[in-house]
Amino acid sequence: MPEHLAIEWDGYEARVAVARSRGAEIVIAHAFCVGLLPRDSGPSFADVNVGERIAAALAAPPIDRAAALEAHSWGARLSDLFAIIGEELASASHLGAHIELRPVVHYPRSQRRV
Repeated sequence: MPEHLAIEWDGYEARVAVARSRGAEIVIAHAFCVGLLPRDSGPSFADVNVGERIAAALAAPPIDRAAALEAHSWGARLSDLFAIIGEELASASHLGAHIELRPVVHYPRSQRRV
């Protein structure tokens, strides 16, 4: 399977996607961002080795899907927002926050707009 690498960047980060060809389709295997700003105020932007950072991100173990979904779920987001205003999500139930979990729907290619 041929692999494809797409890189887009600006002054702050590089966005990377690694994909594989599967027949007539392209399947994204990895997608991630790599920070391009120096870690401290000492080095300049020219001192940042972008290749090393991308190689390190590619060599890192894959992100645990369940942990990522939990950390970025609507419940976690609402908990963070309520924590900012000094409330707990459970005590704010009188505000009408309702979280409904629905299964993911995968539409056939003919019905997709993008």
